[in-house]
Amino acid sequence: MSIKIIASLVVITFLTSCAETSALDVTRALLGYVEPPKAEPVLESLKKEYRRCMAENPERPCVQIAYDNIRDEHELDERALPKGYVRIIQGEVEKENTDAKESEQ
Repeated sequence: MSIKIIASLVVITFLTSCAETSALDVTRALLGYVEPPKAEPVLESLKKEYRRCMAENPERPCVQIAYDNIRDEHELDERALPKGYVRIIQGEVEKENTDAKESEQ
């Protein structure tokens, strides 16, 4: 009995593969496949988290808080801090914030 079901699925798949959609798409539709949602890039996540933190309290170290939250969320490896000086320029992000606010109005 199950061989007849499998054979009929194969025949339906091959017959419908001649249409505009591929056989893989037809098979996915028959079996109820749902594509997973697209993952947000790390950079976009960092920007959103930084903006959220700045909106709550600009006095906090938002760059570090955003990095820590996104590192945990995206399950990124914790890297050792580099030796020497690291400069984080907040002007670029703040400029994007003002540009985004202007475009919303």
